This record gives sequence, structure tokens and C-alpha cells, in this order.
Amino acid sequence: MDSISPKASESPVILEQLRRAEDGGVVRWPTRVLLSRDDSHLRIRFECRDGNRWATHTQRNAPLWQEEVVEAFIAPGAGTPRSYFEFEVNPLGALFEAVVHNPDSDRSTLSVDLSRHLSGIRWRAGSAEADSASPEDWWAELDLPWRSLLEGCGMEAEGIPKIWRINFFRVERPGGPDAASESRDEYSCWSPTLRSPADFHVPERFGYLILGPPDAPNGYDGSDHSLDLKPDGLPVIYLPEGKTHHAC
Repeated sequence: MDSISPKASESPVILEQLRRAEDGGVVRWPTRVLLSRDDSHLRIRFECRDGNRWATHTQRNAPLWQEEVVEAFIAPGAGTPRSYFEFEVNPLGALFEAVVHNPDSDRSTLSVDLSRHLSGIRWRAGSAEADSASPEDWWAELDLPWRSLLEGCGMEAEGIPKIWRINFFRVERPGGPDAASESRDEYSCWSPTLRSPADFHVPERFGYLILGPPDAPNGYDGSDHSLDLKPDGLPVIYLPEGKTHHAC
């Protein structure tokens, strides 16, 4: 498969560091996320520092979270999502995709629908690039069609919403598959979910992805007051089409 990284004509937003899920602390194994988009797709690339990259699952929708993996959760709209897409890719290039129903932000009422395969999704993973600090470093990419994301949520695909809720995650298990203890496992997030033990399924902690107009100096310029964005301290990504802007 050809690379699905941002095209040469695109300038990705770079999230330089995921943080520890439980408390927002500094992680031992850094991960950065690169984002770009056009009018048809959202492109996500994870770049992972690692000292012992491993995975065993190769089948689609295997329990990838039990090993090393990167994940993206996404839902359209500015409100706290009750349902959202979950995408995972492991170092071997296996994909997990599901629609998660999480009406109470509680594991006891959470359910997972594995029947909805996103039409047009592309993904891949690979090992260290030439400039990597370690031969164990790895990366993973997702290319998500906007139209399919909307249809999968039961929404009309007439226009792309300006605001989405999103979070990015990584599970790092440095002990390898034969480790007797999980004490060294590391769970990291873009927007830390602040639960212990670590739990990624906290939708009220998802950050905001704002699809700003290309000519706005700081992404979305706030001219559409109907958006009524109130991030409450949550992180925000401004992602105009084909421009470089900063996340905050």
C-alpha cells in the first residue's frame, strides 16, 4: 500500500507529546501525533519511541489493546459523545475498529459494536525510519473518510461538521509478551482521562478538533457564534485544510 502520510502539499499539525492517562504526567515512551486533512479525509499518523516493539495479533478486530497499540477515538459535534468510533493499529499493522456506545461514561453500561466497518478506511504500520533514535521505534497511520465517519454515526453526509470530539492513545507494554507483571505498562493520552486505573473510555475528557477555514490566522476564527465552544480546559486542535496551525 502507498503511504497515507500527509501529502507533500499538506502541512500537518503536530502534537508533540502524549501524556500519562492517569494524571497527565510525563511518559517514559514518547509518542507524537501528526494530523492533516482535505475535504474528503482525516489523516492521522502516530510516531512512537520504543525499546521493545512487539505484538502478536494479525487479524482484524482481534483484541489489540491487550498488547502494544495506538488508538484514536472520534465523534462529530461539540457535545460529550455518547457514541464514538474507536480505531486501533498495532505494530504489525492489524486494525481494530468499532462503534462504542457509552451513554454514562461508565464501563458497566458501555457496549461495543464490531459490525460497522468504515467504508474507505486505510491504515498501515511500520518500523523505524532512517532518522529514528532506536531500531525499535515504530509508526502507524490511519486515513479516515469524513463521509463514512458521518454515515457510521447515522448522520447525513451533506457537510463536514466544524467541530469534532477526539482523543489519541497509546498502550506501551515494555515487558514484552512474556512479562509476569503489568506494573511497567504505560497508558498515554493526548487529553488525559484522569482515571486510575487507566481508562481511555472517558468521553467527557475528549479534546476538540476544529476544522478552521484555510485563511483564518489561528484556525477557526470564531465568526460562527452558533458553535458555542466551551472547552473547559480541554485541549483544542485547529486543523484548517492544507495549512499549518498549532494545537493548544
